[in-house]
Amino acid sequence: MATLRVRLQVPKKYRDQPLMGDVLASCQLQFNILAAHLGPNREEDGWFDVLLTGTPEDITAALAVLRDREVELWSDPEDEF
Repeated sequence: MATLRVRLQVPKKYRDQPLMGDVLASCQLQFNILAAHLGPNREEDGWFDVLLTGTPEDITAALAVLRDREVELWSDPEDEF
């Protein structure tokens, strides 16, 4: 198993959808939300700071799906899995 800490900026168009749960569950990952900000006014994008756990292949697949959905990803280069 591998672990990767990543910060995600989720576009506001996904605010009413279970984007994180759907993508990460479909890729068979466990995730721990370390921090999050989702404003109630729906005028801004939201962000999550998450710890992903799974196989390197599953983590890579989940990150690709998130990128395809226009989610910005930030991770520390030292946090490679």
